[in-house]
Amino acid sequence: MTTAKQVDYRPTTRSQRKLLFATWQETGDIDTAGQVARVSRKTCYDWKPRFQQEGFAGLETTSSTRGRKSLPPYFDYGYEFFT
Repeated sequence: MTTAKQVDYRPTTRSQRKLLFATWQETGDIDTAGQVARVSRKTCYDWKPRFQQEGFAGLETTSSTRGRKSLPPYFDYGYEFFT
């Protein structure tokens, strides 16, 4: 029995995301916009809430870089704090 290999897709680029939603606004069809920008339907719907909240400015950074928290305050003390 063989199992199908999972395809690892590249993250979307800023220009793909902008093209996706510019096309969506122009056509009103998210499926067509996804085809034009060459992204999956799931990717379209993953980015849609952020675009609706923040517009094109929200498409500048990827999801993995948003809302990242800084280190807890005890990291400011340095290594000698723990010795």
